[in-house]
Order: sequence, then C-alpha cells, then structure tokens
Amino acid sequence: MMMGGVLVPYSKLAEKRMEQQNLAEVMKSNLEKILSTGCLIKDLDVGLLDFPAIVDNQEVYLCWKLGEDRIRYYHRQDEGYSGRKPLDPRDLGPGPHLQ
Repeated sequence: MMMGGVLVPYSKLAEKRMEQQNLAEVMKSNLEKILSTGCLIKDLDVGLLDFPAIVDNQEVYLCWKLGEDRIRYYHRQDEGYSGRKPLDPRDLGPGPHLQ
C-alpha cells in the first residue's frame, strides 16, 4: 500500500511490533524475578543494584555495579552510590587477592 509515496511493509511492521512486545514481556518478567529477591534496581543504564543487609547492627544496602567482580561495598540507606564504603577495608579491589 502506498502512503505519501512510501510503500508501507505492514507484515514486516507487524513482525517487528510482535518482537518488541515479546522482548518487553521477557524484560518485565526478569525484572520481577530480580525484585522478588529483595534486590533494589537503582540504575538500569549503569547496572547498579542494592541489596538490603545488616552491617555492624545497622540496616544498610550492599551495593554492586555491573562489571564489578563481586559485592565489595555497602552504604547507609540514607546515602547513595557516592557514600559507598568497602565491606572489608583490607579488600584491594577486583580479583581474589583479599589479604
């Protein structure tokens, strides 16, 4: 069919719309699974997650960012990413070299 001189590929458009709807459902389902664990998604673009925990008898969030090899930081619940502190001050960073 022609609209304004452009051929509109309706079958291709319907196929792409179905793909988009399926991907949206998969994403929604996976986000629900993540949230059901108690995890808080702070920033999807950065891949920033918080997990409720108790450290030194204080309610805090364990903090993990996409690309980090393990959870190494926490912050108080009234702080954000910028307030992160190492769980273990002896932790020298990525890798298995905790001393």
